[in-house]
Amino acid sequence: MLVKGRTLFFAMLLLIKLSFFAYAKGGVAFDYSNPDKNYIEFLSNFSVVVTGKIWKRSMVESLKKRGVKLVFYDWLPADYFCKGSVDEWHRAVLKHLNSWVIDSSPEDPDPMGKRYGCKDYFFSFTDSFIEARVKHILATLKKTGYSGVFFDWASGFKAFQDDKSFVFLVREYERKFGEKSYDLQVLKFLKALKNKGVLIILNRGFRSKNAMFDRYADFDVAESVFTTDESSVCSEVFIKDYGLGKVCETEIEKPEVAIHYGKRFIEQAERVNPAIEFVFLNYALPFYVKTNGTVYFKGKDFNIYRPKVDRQALFFSEAVAYLVGGINFVCGRDVGLSFVEDRVYSIKLGKPLGEYKAISCGKGKAYVRFFTNGFSVVGSPECFLKIRAFGHNRVYDALNGKIIETRKGFFHIRLHSQTYFGGLLQPVGDIFLYK
Repeated sequence: MLVKGRTLFFAMLLLIKLSFFAYAKGGVAFDYSNPDKNYIEFLSNFSVVVTGKIWKRSMVESLKKRGVKLVFYDWLPADYFCKGSVDEWHRAVLKHLNSWVIDSSPEDPDPMGKRYGCKDYFFSFTDSFIEARVKHILATLKKTGYSGVFFDWASGFKAFQDDKSFVFLVREYERKFGEKSYDLQVLKFLKALKNKGVLIILNRGFRSKNAMFDRYADFDVAESVFTTDESSVCSEVFIKDYGLGKVCETEIEKPEVAIHYGKRFIEQAERVNPAIEFVFLNYALPFYVKTNGTVYFKGKDFNIYRPKVDRQALFFSEAVAYLVGGINFVCGRDVGLSFVEDRVYSIKLGKPLGEYKAISCGKGKAYVRFFTNGFSVVGSPECFLKIRAFGHNRVYDALNGKIIETRKGFFHIRLHSQTYFGGLLQPVGDIFLYK
C-alpha cells in the first residue's frame, strides 16, 4: 500500500506541475449566446472574445478585469434595417441614401431574400460614409467598453460573385460610383479604424483581391475548415432527459485536406500582413455515449444515450491549427458554447521547432510538428506511430489524460477514434506535452 500510495502521490504531483507548466490563456473565442456565469468563467481564459451582440456592461467589465478584449459582430458591406429596430446610426444612413448606399431604391431586390422582413442596404464606402461610420464605431466602443469589431463578409462583393442574384449590386455600384474602386474604399475604411487603434477581425479577408483587406486586420477568420456541424452522420436514438430524436455528430475533415487549406489560407493572409494572426472557427456537435439503460417506447426497446463534449473534434481542430501555425476555436450550434467547453484551448506547446512533417502510419499517413514543450499529431483513425523522443523520458497525452513512457528512444502512440453513429471512425488529432 505504501508503494502504491507514493506512486499515486508522485503522479498527482506530476499533473500539478503540468498544469503550471503547460497551460496559459487561449487565443480567440466566439459566443453569440446569452452567457451565464459558467460561460463567463470559461471565456475569461481567452485573450479575445467575439460576441454576436453587445453584452451587458457588467459582463464586459468582468472579462476585461481578467485581461480579455471584447469584440462585437458587424456586417462589413451592409446592414439590416428592420421595423422597430432603426437606431440613430440607421437614421443617418437613411438620410444619406444617395451617397452612402448602393441599392437605395425600394424596388431593388433584397440580396438576402428579404430575410426576417428586413431591408438590407449595401454601403458605398464613399469618403463621407467612411468618416461617419468610423465615428459611429468609435462611439460604440467607448460606450460599451469593447476593443474592436469582427467584420463578417470581409471580402465584400467577392463572396457574392458566384451568385447571379448579386450581379445587380456590382452593376449599381459601378453606375453610381464608377470613378472609385470599391475595394480601395473599403481598404481606406479599415485603415482609418486601424489608425484609431481599433482591433479588427475579418471573416475571409484573404478572399479579397490579393488579400488586400488583411493589410490592416489583426486577425482573419475561416470557418469550418477542420470540423463542421453540417454532418450526414446521423441516427435516431433515445436521449436521456429528452426522448426519441434524430441527432447528428461532428464531421471531421481528412487530415491532408485540413492541413492543405489551413496552410494555404494563412500564407495568403501573411503575404500582405506578416503580423496577422489566423483563426480557424470550427463547429462541433455533441458526441452521444450509450448508457447502460434501455427504455421501451412505441413498441420498441431503445438504448439510452447521453450527450457529451466531442473532445476528439476539439483536439483534432487544435492539433491541425498547431501544425499550420494558426489559432483554433470550436463552437457549438448557432455559434454558442453548448458542449464545446474544454481546457484544450489553454494548452501551450511553446515555439515550433521546424515545420510539420508526414510520417508513416500503417497504410496511411500522419502528420507531426515538434515544439519546445511537446508535439502535435493528426492522422487516420487507429494508426500506430513511433515518435522520436529526442531525449525525453515521458510525455503527457492531453487527449486521453495519460503519461506515455519512452521505449528505446521512441514514444509509441495509437491514434484511437471513438465510434460515431453507424460504426464510423474519424480522423484523430492529439497534443503531447513533455516534462
